[in-house]
Amino acid sequence: MVRVRSDKNSFTFDSRINVLLVFANSHDTDPLRLQTEQRAINEAIRRSSYRERITLTACPAATIHDFRRAFLDKEFQIVHISGHGSDHGLVLENELGEGKSVPQEALADFFEEYSPPVKCVILNSCYSVSQGQLISFNVPYTIAMEGPIDDEAAIEFSRGFYDAIGAGKTIDFAYREGCRAVKLTMHNPQFVSELITQVNWAFEGDIHYSAQRYEEALSMFEKALQLNPNNAYAWCKKGDSLLALKRYEEALAACKQSICIKPHFAEAYNSKGEVFFSLERYEEALAAYDKAIELNPSESSFYSNKGYLLALLKRSKKALAAFDQAIQLNPSNGYLYWNKGNRLITLKYYRKALAAYDQAILFDPKVVNFHISRGVVLCILKRYEEALAAYDKAIELDPSCAVAYWRKGALLALFKRYEEALAACEQSIQCCPKVDAYKIKGLVLSVLHRYEEAQVAYEQATKLDPNFTPPIISGINYFT
Repeated sequence: MVRVRSDKNSFTFDSRINVLLVFANSHDTDPLRLQTEQRAINEAIRRSSYRERITLTACPAATIHDFRRAFLDKEFQIVHISGHGSDHGLVLENELGEGKSVPQEALADFFEEYSPPVKCVILNSCYSVSQGQLISFNVPYTIAMEGPIDDEAAIEFSRGFYDAIGAGKTIDFAYREGCRAVKLTMHNPQFVSELITQVNWAFEGDIHYSAQRYEEALSMFEKALQLNPNNAYAWCKKGDSLLALKRYEEALAACKQSICIKPHFAEAYNSKGEVFFSLERYEEALAAYDKAIELNPSESSFYSNKGYLLALLKRSKKALAAFDQAIQLNPSNGYLYWNKGNRLITLKYYRKALAAYDQAILFDPKVVNFHISRGVVLCILKRYEEALAAYDKAIELDPSCAVAYWRKGALLALFKRYEEALAACEQSIQCCPKVDAYKIKGLVLSVLHRYEEAQVAYEQATKLDPNFTPPIISGINYFT
């Protein structure tokens, strides 16, 4: 009999697979044919197409300490445990070769620490479903047995399962292949297995969060925490969702809880920094970003977040250094080059800024702001025709980009192409009324001696920005 609880996403391995084979049959329990099972697994992998990328590590007569230390020596994607089981837990051995039951919750907590990289746990032992259900809160795939199972069935299941893994099949497929092997080789076997997939509310939350559905994301992360209150990742992502909903104090509390559970969780410190940033507690934010970098110095987003904050604090050189570090770690991210260019402009390194914007466009040519920034620095360098082409490119990419139109208008006015400049400003205002568009429009109208219209434009600018003081209207040409 086979029962499957599976999701719609089959899992495959896209790189090397390390398999830990744990065997335990203490001298005070009934003998099992564990060596036969190990030979069946070895044979399945040895004859397989993907044998070069699958490594088997055996842990025979395993004690709890043998089992635990194996995970310190190597990362495993599949963990296969064969031996006796009971309603109280799996049975390993002690140093005297006697049976030692492993507490179910303790084993589940153990796998929480090591998943990832662990993707699949196989409990090829009697009465292991209750243990498997606990493990499944933290591991994507768990295979367990309900009630007693025949020794031969356990061997044939392993043979079929690893035949399929060796052929590059998914975990779902390998599980079914193992069950087929049992059915094809045995008559009425005592064998009830279950494939349990992780109840992954956190994964669902990630999907909603990426789609900016923050209330739904928050609900998913809270469900994940109902299943496992010690899920540091879910607490962290709950904090991110609360931050997006501007529930800052709750977000901060969630991040702190994540760190309390997992003190070396770099992502939680980064999220904590984001909350402090939103609360304008900038020095605390900076300390949180630095802690995230200390814990995980290979994550580029931590450096870029630090760079944004340093830029806000007008520490441009330090901000530039942060973005340079982010670029080293993620050299094909156009936004990092763009932010670097913005810092270089602040420092008046205009040619270097242009080079940074060119790199940004090379990697992300359809981002409008990259072309606008390029136009700005080209204007500073007095390369006006190229600047005009940059603004036109921005408009081509986004015909509703108000900023590109008014900047184009200012440049056209400089060329004394006043009617075209006015048309560009009008287009900017139609897209989104901005104070700069009205300012440029007012200046152009003044040059054209259309003073009453200029006065109306300035009044509109003042409504949008009460701090704006209109110039004294006269026949002065502001663009010469």
